[in-house]
Amino acid sequence: MRVVAGVDLGGNAVNYTLMNREGQFLIEGLCEHPSLAKQGPEICLRQIEDGLKIAAEKSDVLFSEIVAVGLDTPGPASAAGLLSAKGSTNFVHLKWAGFDIREGLAQRLGKPVSYLNDGNAGALWGHFTIFGATGKETSISVVIGTGLGGGVILDGNVVKGRKGFGGELGHVLIPYQRIV
Repeated sequence: MRVVAGVDLGGNAVNYTLMNREGQFLIEGLCEHPSLAKQGPEICLRQIEDGLKIAAEKSDVLFSEIVAVGLDTPGPASAAGLLSAKGSTNFVHLKWAGFDIREGLAQRLGKPVSYLNDGNAGALWGHFTIFGATGKETSISVVIGTGLGGGVILDGNVVKGRKGFGGELGHVLIPYQRIV
């Protein structure tokens, strides 16, 4: 069996899911563990690997049958998963500054990893749930959590934006100019 895994890494929890080739989720409910992100990349990436092994076991899937992983995190991060060098609320450990979390996890797991910010990932999940895997519709989602994020799915594709902030409905800096 070949499956793909989804990992939602937040400041408080890490959630895991597995999906087969037919688009069926193999885990009922949540496979969730408290997040160790504040302890730095080494501990956190090991936790993700350990959690994926638990999720696979829970689903009667061999870890080797996971062929790819989708990862999402809160921002700020680039569209490719490079965390901000200025820091982040959920990634306060100094070693996270400028860390390429997508590449770091891919190396740790020896599997390809794709990355989205959590707002875009939530929007994609909602779009998939409503329109299916092949839906070419357009949708907009507002994601309320620790912050206010969002996602835009245009013709079935995630709008990431040039620097990873596409669809960020709540984390947008609006230039302020005072008119005298």
